Amino acid sequence: MKTCSGLEPIERACATATTPSELLATVSAEFRRQVPHDGAIWTAMDPETMLSTTPSRTDALDNALWKTFWDLESFEQDIGLFVDLARNGRPTAMRLELGERIGRSPRYREFMCPQGFGDELRGVFRSGSSAWGAVGLYRDRSRPAFTATDLEFVRATSGTIACALRSHARAAAPSVPRPAGPGLIVVDGTGAVTLANEDAVTWLRTLWPIGLPKSPAGVVSFNVFDLRDRQRGVPTPLYALVARARAVAGGREFAPAQLRLRDGRGRWLMLHASAVRGSVSSAAGVAVIMQAAKRSDIAPIVMDAYSLTLREREVIEAAARGSSTQEIASQLYMSPHTVRDHLKTVFEKVGVSSRAELVATLFGQH
Repeated sequence: MKTCSGLEPIERACATATTPSELLATVSAEFRRQVPHDGAIWTAMDPETMLSTTPSRTDALDNALWKTFWDLESFEQDIGLFVDLARNGRPTAMRLELGERIGRSPRYREFMCPQGFGDELRGVFRSGSSAWGAVGLYRDRSRPAFTATDLEFVRATSGTIACALRSHARAAAPSVPRPAGPGLIVVDGTGAVTLANEDAVTWLRTLWPIGLPKSPAGVVSFNVFDLRDRQRGVPTPLYALVARARAVAGGREFAPAQLRLRDGRGRWLMLHASAVRGSVSSAAGVAVIMQAAKRSDIAPIVMDAYSLTLREREVIEAAARGSSTQEIASQLYMSPHTVRDHLKTVFEKVGVSSRAELVATLFGQH
């Protein structure tokens, strides 16, 4: 295992980064020094749906293959899928080790080989039973494979980076103008946006630095807006969401095709995706709705960010409805003393001193 000196820069970055994007950028640079690699994907995860969310970044990878990458995560059985590593009780990191049979891996054949990669090390950043991020590291075929020491380093950083990503989910949302209504886009089987309304344009520009193309008249032209364009920022969470929707339609996945994420200004958004009727293949078109998240959408991830137990959440939800201690005890079949103990513990975790302040922190600020 790497010495503590190798972990200190990671811990320092996690403690000092002021935004999630800054966190991933700094951690990425430190990882390159500790675990040399030639390409990487970094992404935060929604702990409930285990989908890629914001922030995300890629280093020296082919943007044109991102649809392939996320389709493989949703449609193919392969070793070390992010959703498998994210589950509690599983190792938080592993190599793609198939020996002479490595050609049987769809990810190796369709994503790694076209880019000249011969080895992969991937992991998730997990705190308790919740996964808050994931990383995939790649090395050229000409270089030695990742070692057991590299693997242990990724595992050793898992909890620290997870806690840092989790802490950013607690940040209050700013009071800034929002689009008037929901945004709608339709993504076809090639990764091109073929239909969108005006609110969708606004949402997309707040989410990712994508230079949407315009016609000579100055109107955004979606028939040429290809998400795979190598010159544009690649919204990897959108690819993951679209792939999940196709997998749900095909009966391969049952987790919802929905995603909570924060835009560039820190506002919470909710994205819902559904495959267009007529096809359930990985080439099916998918409709995506983008809108401002409701309190009920954000409450679970915010409470998870404070490491609240299921029982603590039930007590808080009852308190948020205005129930008294006695009423909460009756509703949840516990004693008033136990209710007060749960509230005291939650106050300490959230850093508040009253029910009103608790509700305002967990719900009002987001």
